[in-house]
Amino acid sequence: MNGKSDNQSARAVIGLGSNIPDRLLHLQDALDLWRLADKVEVIMVSGVYESPPVGEGLTGDFLNACIAIETKLNPDELLKTCHEIEYRLGRNRETEKNSSERNR
Repeated sequence: MNGKSDNQSARAVIGLGSNIPDRLLHLQDALDLWRLADKVEVIMVSGVYESPPVGEGLTGDFLNACIAIETKLNPDELLKTCHEIEYRLGRNRETEKNSSERNR
């Protein structure tokens, strides 16, 4: 586990963002899911910022925020938790690879 024992915790910063209507509700839903995640404690939440999309074909401004967490998850478990939360909120990385699904 990258040199840490099961009872040690680490800090991480997670970026949140949405261009899907209702953008603010999507950020709140993501924050709520992080607060419910096993072995994770949300210790800080940033303000919310609006930004234009970056990347070819993306449309619709994003709302973005960051959370700081304390976690006992190892890096692979943390990434898995990130993907699970995205999936629960409707993101499907497989269909996005060949479509403009997120282009709103």
